[in-house]
Amino acid sequence: MGLKWLSHTLSVLLFVSLSGLISLFIVSHTLLNAHYIEGQLQADQAYSKLSVAISAELAKDAGTTDPQVTAALQNIVTPTVLQQKINSTLDQLQAFYLGNGPAPQIDVSDLVAQAQAAGVPVPANSNLSKPITLGPPNQNKGLGRSVDGVRLKSLLISGLLLVALLAVCWKRRRYTAPASVLIAISVLYGLLAAAFLTLPSVIDSHIRFDFSANAFAGVGHDLALAIAKNLGRDYAIVAIACLVVGIVSRMLIKRLQPAAVIPTVKQLPPTTAPSFVKK
Repeated sequence: MGLKWLSHTLSVLLFVSLSGLISLFIVSHTLLNAHYIEGQLQADQAYSKLSVAISAELAKDAGTTDPQVTAALQNIVTPTVLQQKINSTLDQLQAFYLGNGPAPQIDVSDLVAQAQAAGVPVPANSNLSKPITLGPPNQNKGLGRSVDGVRLKSLLISGLLLVALLAVCWKRRRYTAPASVLIAISVLYGLLAAAFLTLPSVIDSHIRFDFSANAFAGVGHDLALAIAKNLGRDYAIVAIACLVVGIVSRMLIKRLQPAAVIPTVKQLPPTTAPSFVKK
């Protein structure tokens, strides 16, 4: 009874540890990865959308609605220029998360100078005339480094729990507990995949936003929707992999594990009735 309770406890702890480890791994390679965000922005044509939006915003700040001014700004704030600046800022942001650099900055002062030279009346004291710092200027420990530390600890804990669970399984001569943990993880990530793949569409169908009035909100919305769908796809892959490995492992274990021997009651030979007993 004690070994059975210990097996259940270790299985639950291993389930929690492995689930957290998988989530940390996915987050590290998606939301905390600058190249992943850059790829999503490029796939959603965000740089072209931002070029139009920023040009219109600069013309509005300059107090002009002249189409020629807007066209001149679009020739300055091109998608290629924005891609270079945004990607550079994302790389700085990733280094900042890892604790390997200062707070990231985005510098569009050269674009402001080009706009002023083209005759756009951008105020000289505009906030865009100097680099904009994103986040606190000093950071002793990066978020990414903290995530890596937690991931390493989760990996070590998961390994120790797995070894302990296998030892208990060997003691009980029942080895299906690790496979059951994988099947439980597949159910969890299957639910997460369904949520990430369906909830964005459900929210869009019930909540209406006028993205044409704010292009920046539209770009952010499209980016969040694309990331949610990609996370749902990644969670679905994890769920299918864990389910297949778990089921195959259980089948192999049951096939290889010898059947339990059921003790039988030894039958006594029939006794001969005494001669004086009347038949």
